[in-house]
Amino acid sequence: MQNSYLIRGGILLAVIAAALSSCASGPLGGGRQERRAVTAVSGKKTSLLMMFQGTKDCKFVSYTYPETVRYPEHGNVSFEVRSGRADTIKEGFNRVCSNKSVQGAAVFYRSDPGFIGTDRATFHISGLTTDIAIKVVK
Repeated sequence: MQNSYLIRGGILLAVIAAALSSCASGPLGGGRQERRAVTAVSGKKTSLLMMFQGTKDCKFVSYTYPETVRYPEHGNVSFEVRSGRADTIKEGFNRVCSNKSVQGAAVFYRSDPGFIGTDRATFHISGLTTDIAIKVVK
C-alpha cells in the first residue's frame, strides 16, 4: 500500500510565487504540462520549485527528484532537501496539503556569473512536465 502512495504521491509543489499559465498534454508520453515564470538575480541562487512525496495526510514519505528534461543554457540547477509551504494543489489526494508546510526536494537555479537575459529549464515527474522561463536580472 505504501508503494502506491509513493507512485501517486509524486506531486509537484511550488515554493515560489509563479503563475500557472496552462495545462495541456505534456511532451513526455502525455500527462499534464504547466508553465511558470521566475525572476532571478544574476549569479544568485534562486528557488524554482519543490518536489514532495507524502501520504494522504501530508506526512513525508521520501524525497523525489525530478528528471531534468531541459537544462538551462546560461546557468545550472541544483537540488537540496528543504521545508516549504505548498501552493494550491488542485488534483490528487495531496490536495489536502495545499498551503501547508511540507518537506521535499527543492530545485534551485544559478545563472552563469554576469549573465543577464532569459533562460529556461524543464522538469518532469509522475505525468507532470514543468517548463520554467527564467528572467535573469542585474
